[in-house]
Amino acid sequence: MWRFVLSALLLGELAVRSLASRGAVVDLDVLVLAEESSTNNRASVLQMSVESEEGGQVGTTLSPEQRQVAHLQKYEKDFVVELNMTEAHETGKLMGIVLDHDVDFQPAKVATIHKTGLIEEWNKNNPDNEVHVGDEIVRVNHIQWHANTATFVQRIVGQFKAGRKGLEGADAVLRLYIQRPRVWHHNRFALQREDAHNKEYATEFVAQLFLPDELDSSLDRIMGWALGLQHGREGAQDWKPVVIKKIEDFGPVAEWNSEHPDQLILEGDEVLQFDNVIFHHNATRWMTVLRKHYRSATVDNRTHRSALVRVQRPRWIQDAFDETHPVGEIGQEEQRSIQIRASLRPRAPCT
Repeated sequence: MWRFVLSALLLGELAVRSLASRGAVVDLDVLVLAEESSTNNRASVLQMSVESEEGGQVGTTLSPEQRQVAHLQKYEKDFVVELNMTEAHETGKLMGIVLDHDVDFQPAKVATIHKTGLIEEWNKNNPDNEVHVGDEIVRVNHIQWHANTATFVQRIVGQFKAGRKGLEGADAVLRLYIQRPRVWHHNRFALQREDAHNKEYATEFVAQLFLPDELDSSLDRIMGWALGLQHGREGAQDWKPVVIKKIEDFGPVAEWNSEHPDQLILEGDEVLQFDNVIFHHNATRWMTVLRKHYRSATVDNRTHRSALVRVQRPRWIQDAFDETHPVGEIGQEEQRSIQIRASLRPRAPCT
């Protein structure tokens, strides 16, 4: 089973990773940004084949009335999300949503909602129609889902990109048609895992780092960082993501921090993705693939290079940073230099 990682909408490249438990996960933000850097009514929704709560499918031979009854048995709510594409065009905001799907005959589900983005903004302004983890998207603007989930996700991205760029003929409002499955006992564990993740990590975001045209040194030297495995009492913890051990005062990471004081990359952040190289429970293997990816880039004569890097920050890193550097005491230049002072790095707790 493949898991496609697209971070809600949209700064990175479609990446694929194998995950036996989750299926395909698409971070729309990652997909949209990656590409930039290198219908009808509810009745029509009710007419599609729907899966019963026990896991089977309701046949298409049911009458419209029977389909509606089956739909209401499985879904507790249907609503429409409206995202302002004029705002997205003017501000560059992303959708901020990650979609999850296993097979084409099941709709894409919301796997993650980023803390920044149009979806989170919608949720704050529309508490009665908040998008939740587990909600299913069955239509975008005039495009209906028809048991073609992989293609349908691409259609969502296409509609968002067209609206965000303000292309002629693009809709000024992106409408996502949502249906919410009724909660059953298995859903509780997924929500518990999501809650545990939010408690362990303070933030997760994607940074677009601009690289020099000539890649004439090692990746660490070019980036201005040092990556390494995490360690505990018993040695290397290869199942955990690679961590940023050091950030220099030069290179793309330092430049990003200087230009994005509200989204700093810190020493101690974990790297989940570098372009299409995605971490999957084996840091040594990830580092090997990353080095191969970088070697391929060095022989490619290109200009205006950039890399999309997804990081997540353990909460203890954020807490230590906040305690040592209260917001009111941090000037813009301090924010750039704080990350490179080894003496200020908090010690990681042993696990």
